[in-house]
Amino acid sequence: MLKLRKRKGDEEVEANLIPVLSCLFLLIPALLLAMEIAPFTAVRVEPPKFCGNCSADNDDKPPERLRLRVTVREDGFVARYGATSESERTVDIPMGADGKHDFGALEARAAELKELFPDDAQVTLSAESNVEYQTLVRSMDALRGRECSLKGALYGEHEPDGCYFWSVIVEGSTV
Repeated sequence: MLKLRKRKGDEEVEANLIPVLSCLFLLIPALLLAMEIAPFTAVRVEPPKFCGNCSADNDDKPPERLRLRVTVREDGFVARYGATSESERTVDIPMGADGKHDFGALEARAAELKELFPDDAQVTLSAESNVEYQTLVRSMDALRGRECSLKGALYGEHEPDGCYFWSVIVEGSTV
């Protein structure tokens, strides 16, 4: 008959969970404290505006909207703006002297348009298919404004003066 021998290291060991539970006990208050300190941001969402009891002879016309659309092309920018298709204007912003996109001229044009339409903050941006993604991002930054910081505006404050067109809609180009 064959007898099995026990080896020296084969005895039962109890798991000591006290250090693990101590770490968890300290981790819970730390996470709760971090939730109080970490800022939560909220995106303002406005519902569509409807008019239930509007009369046809209402003299209050809605304010004229800018409807700014910027196309990023290989050879510069094209900005179109106007309240209607009949009053639409087109502005070409060519490449800079260094042969690159002139983001300073785009920002200057955005500042001029913001003075004319101070309540508008929306721009529709499109790009040709061969424009680099970084150029598109820098175009968004130029349209928003170099000095624009919307941190306070997300908490209900008024948008700062250095912000031009910060609400960007990116759409596919038809070119």
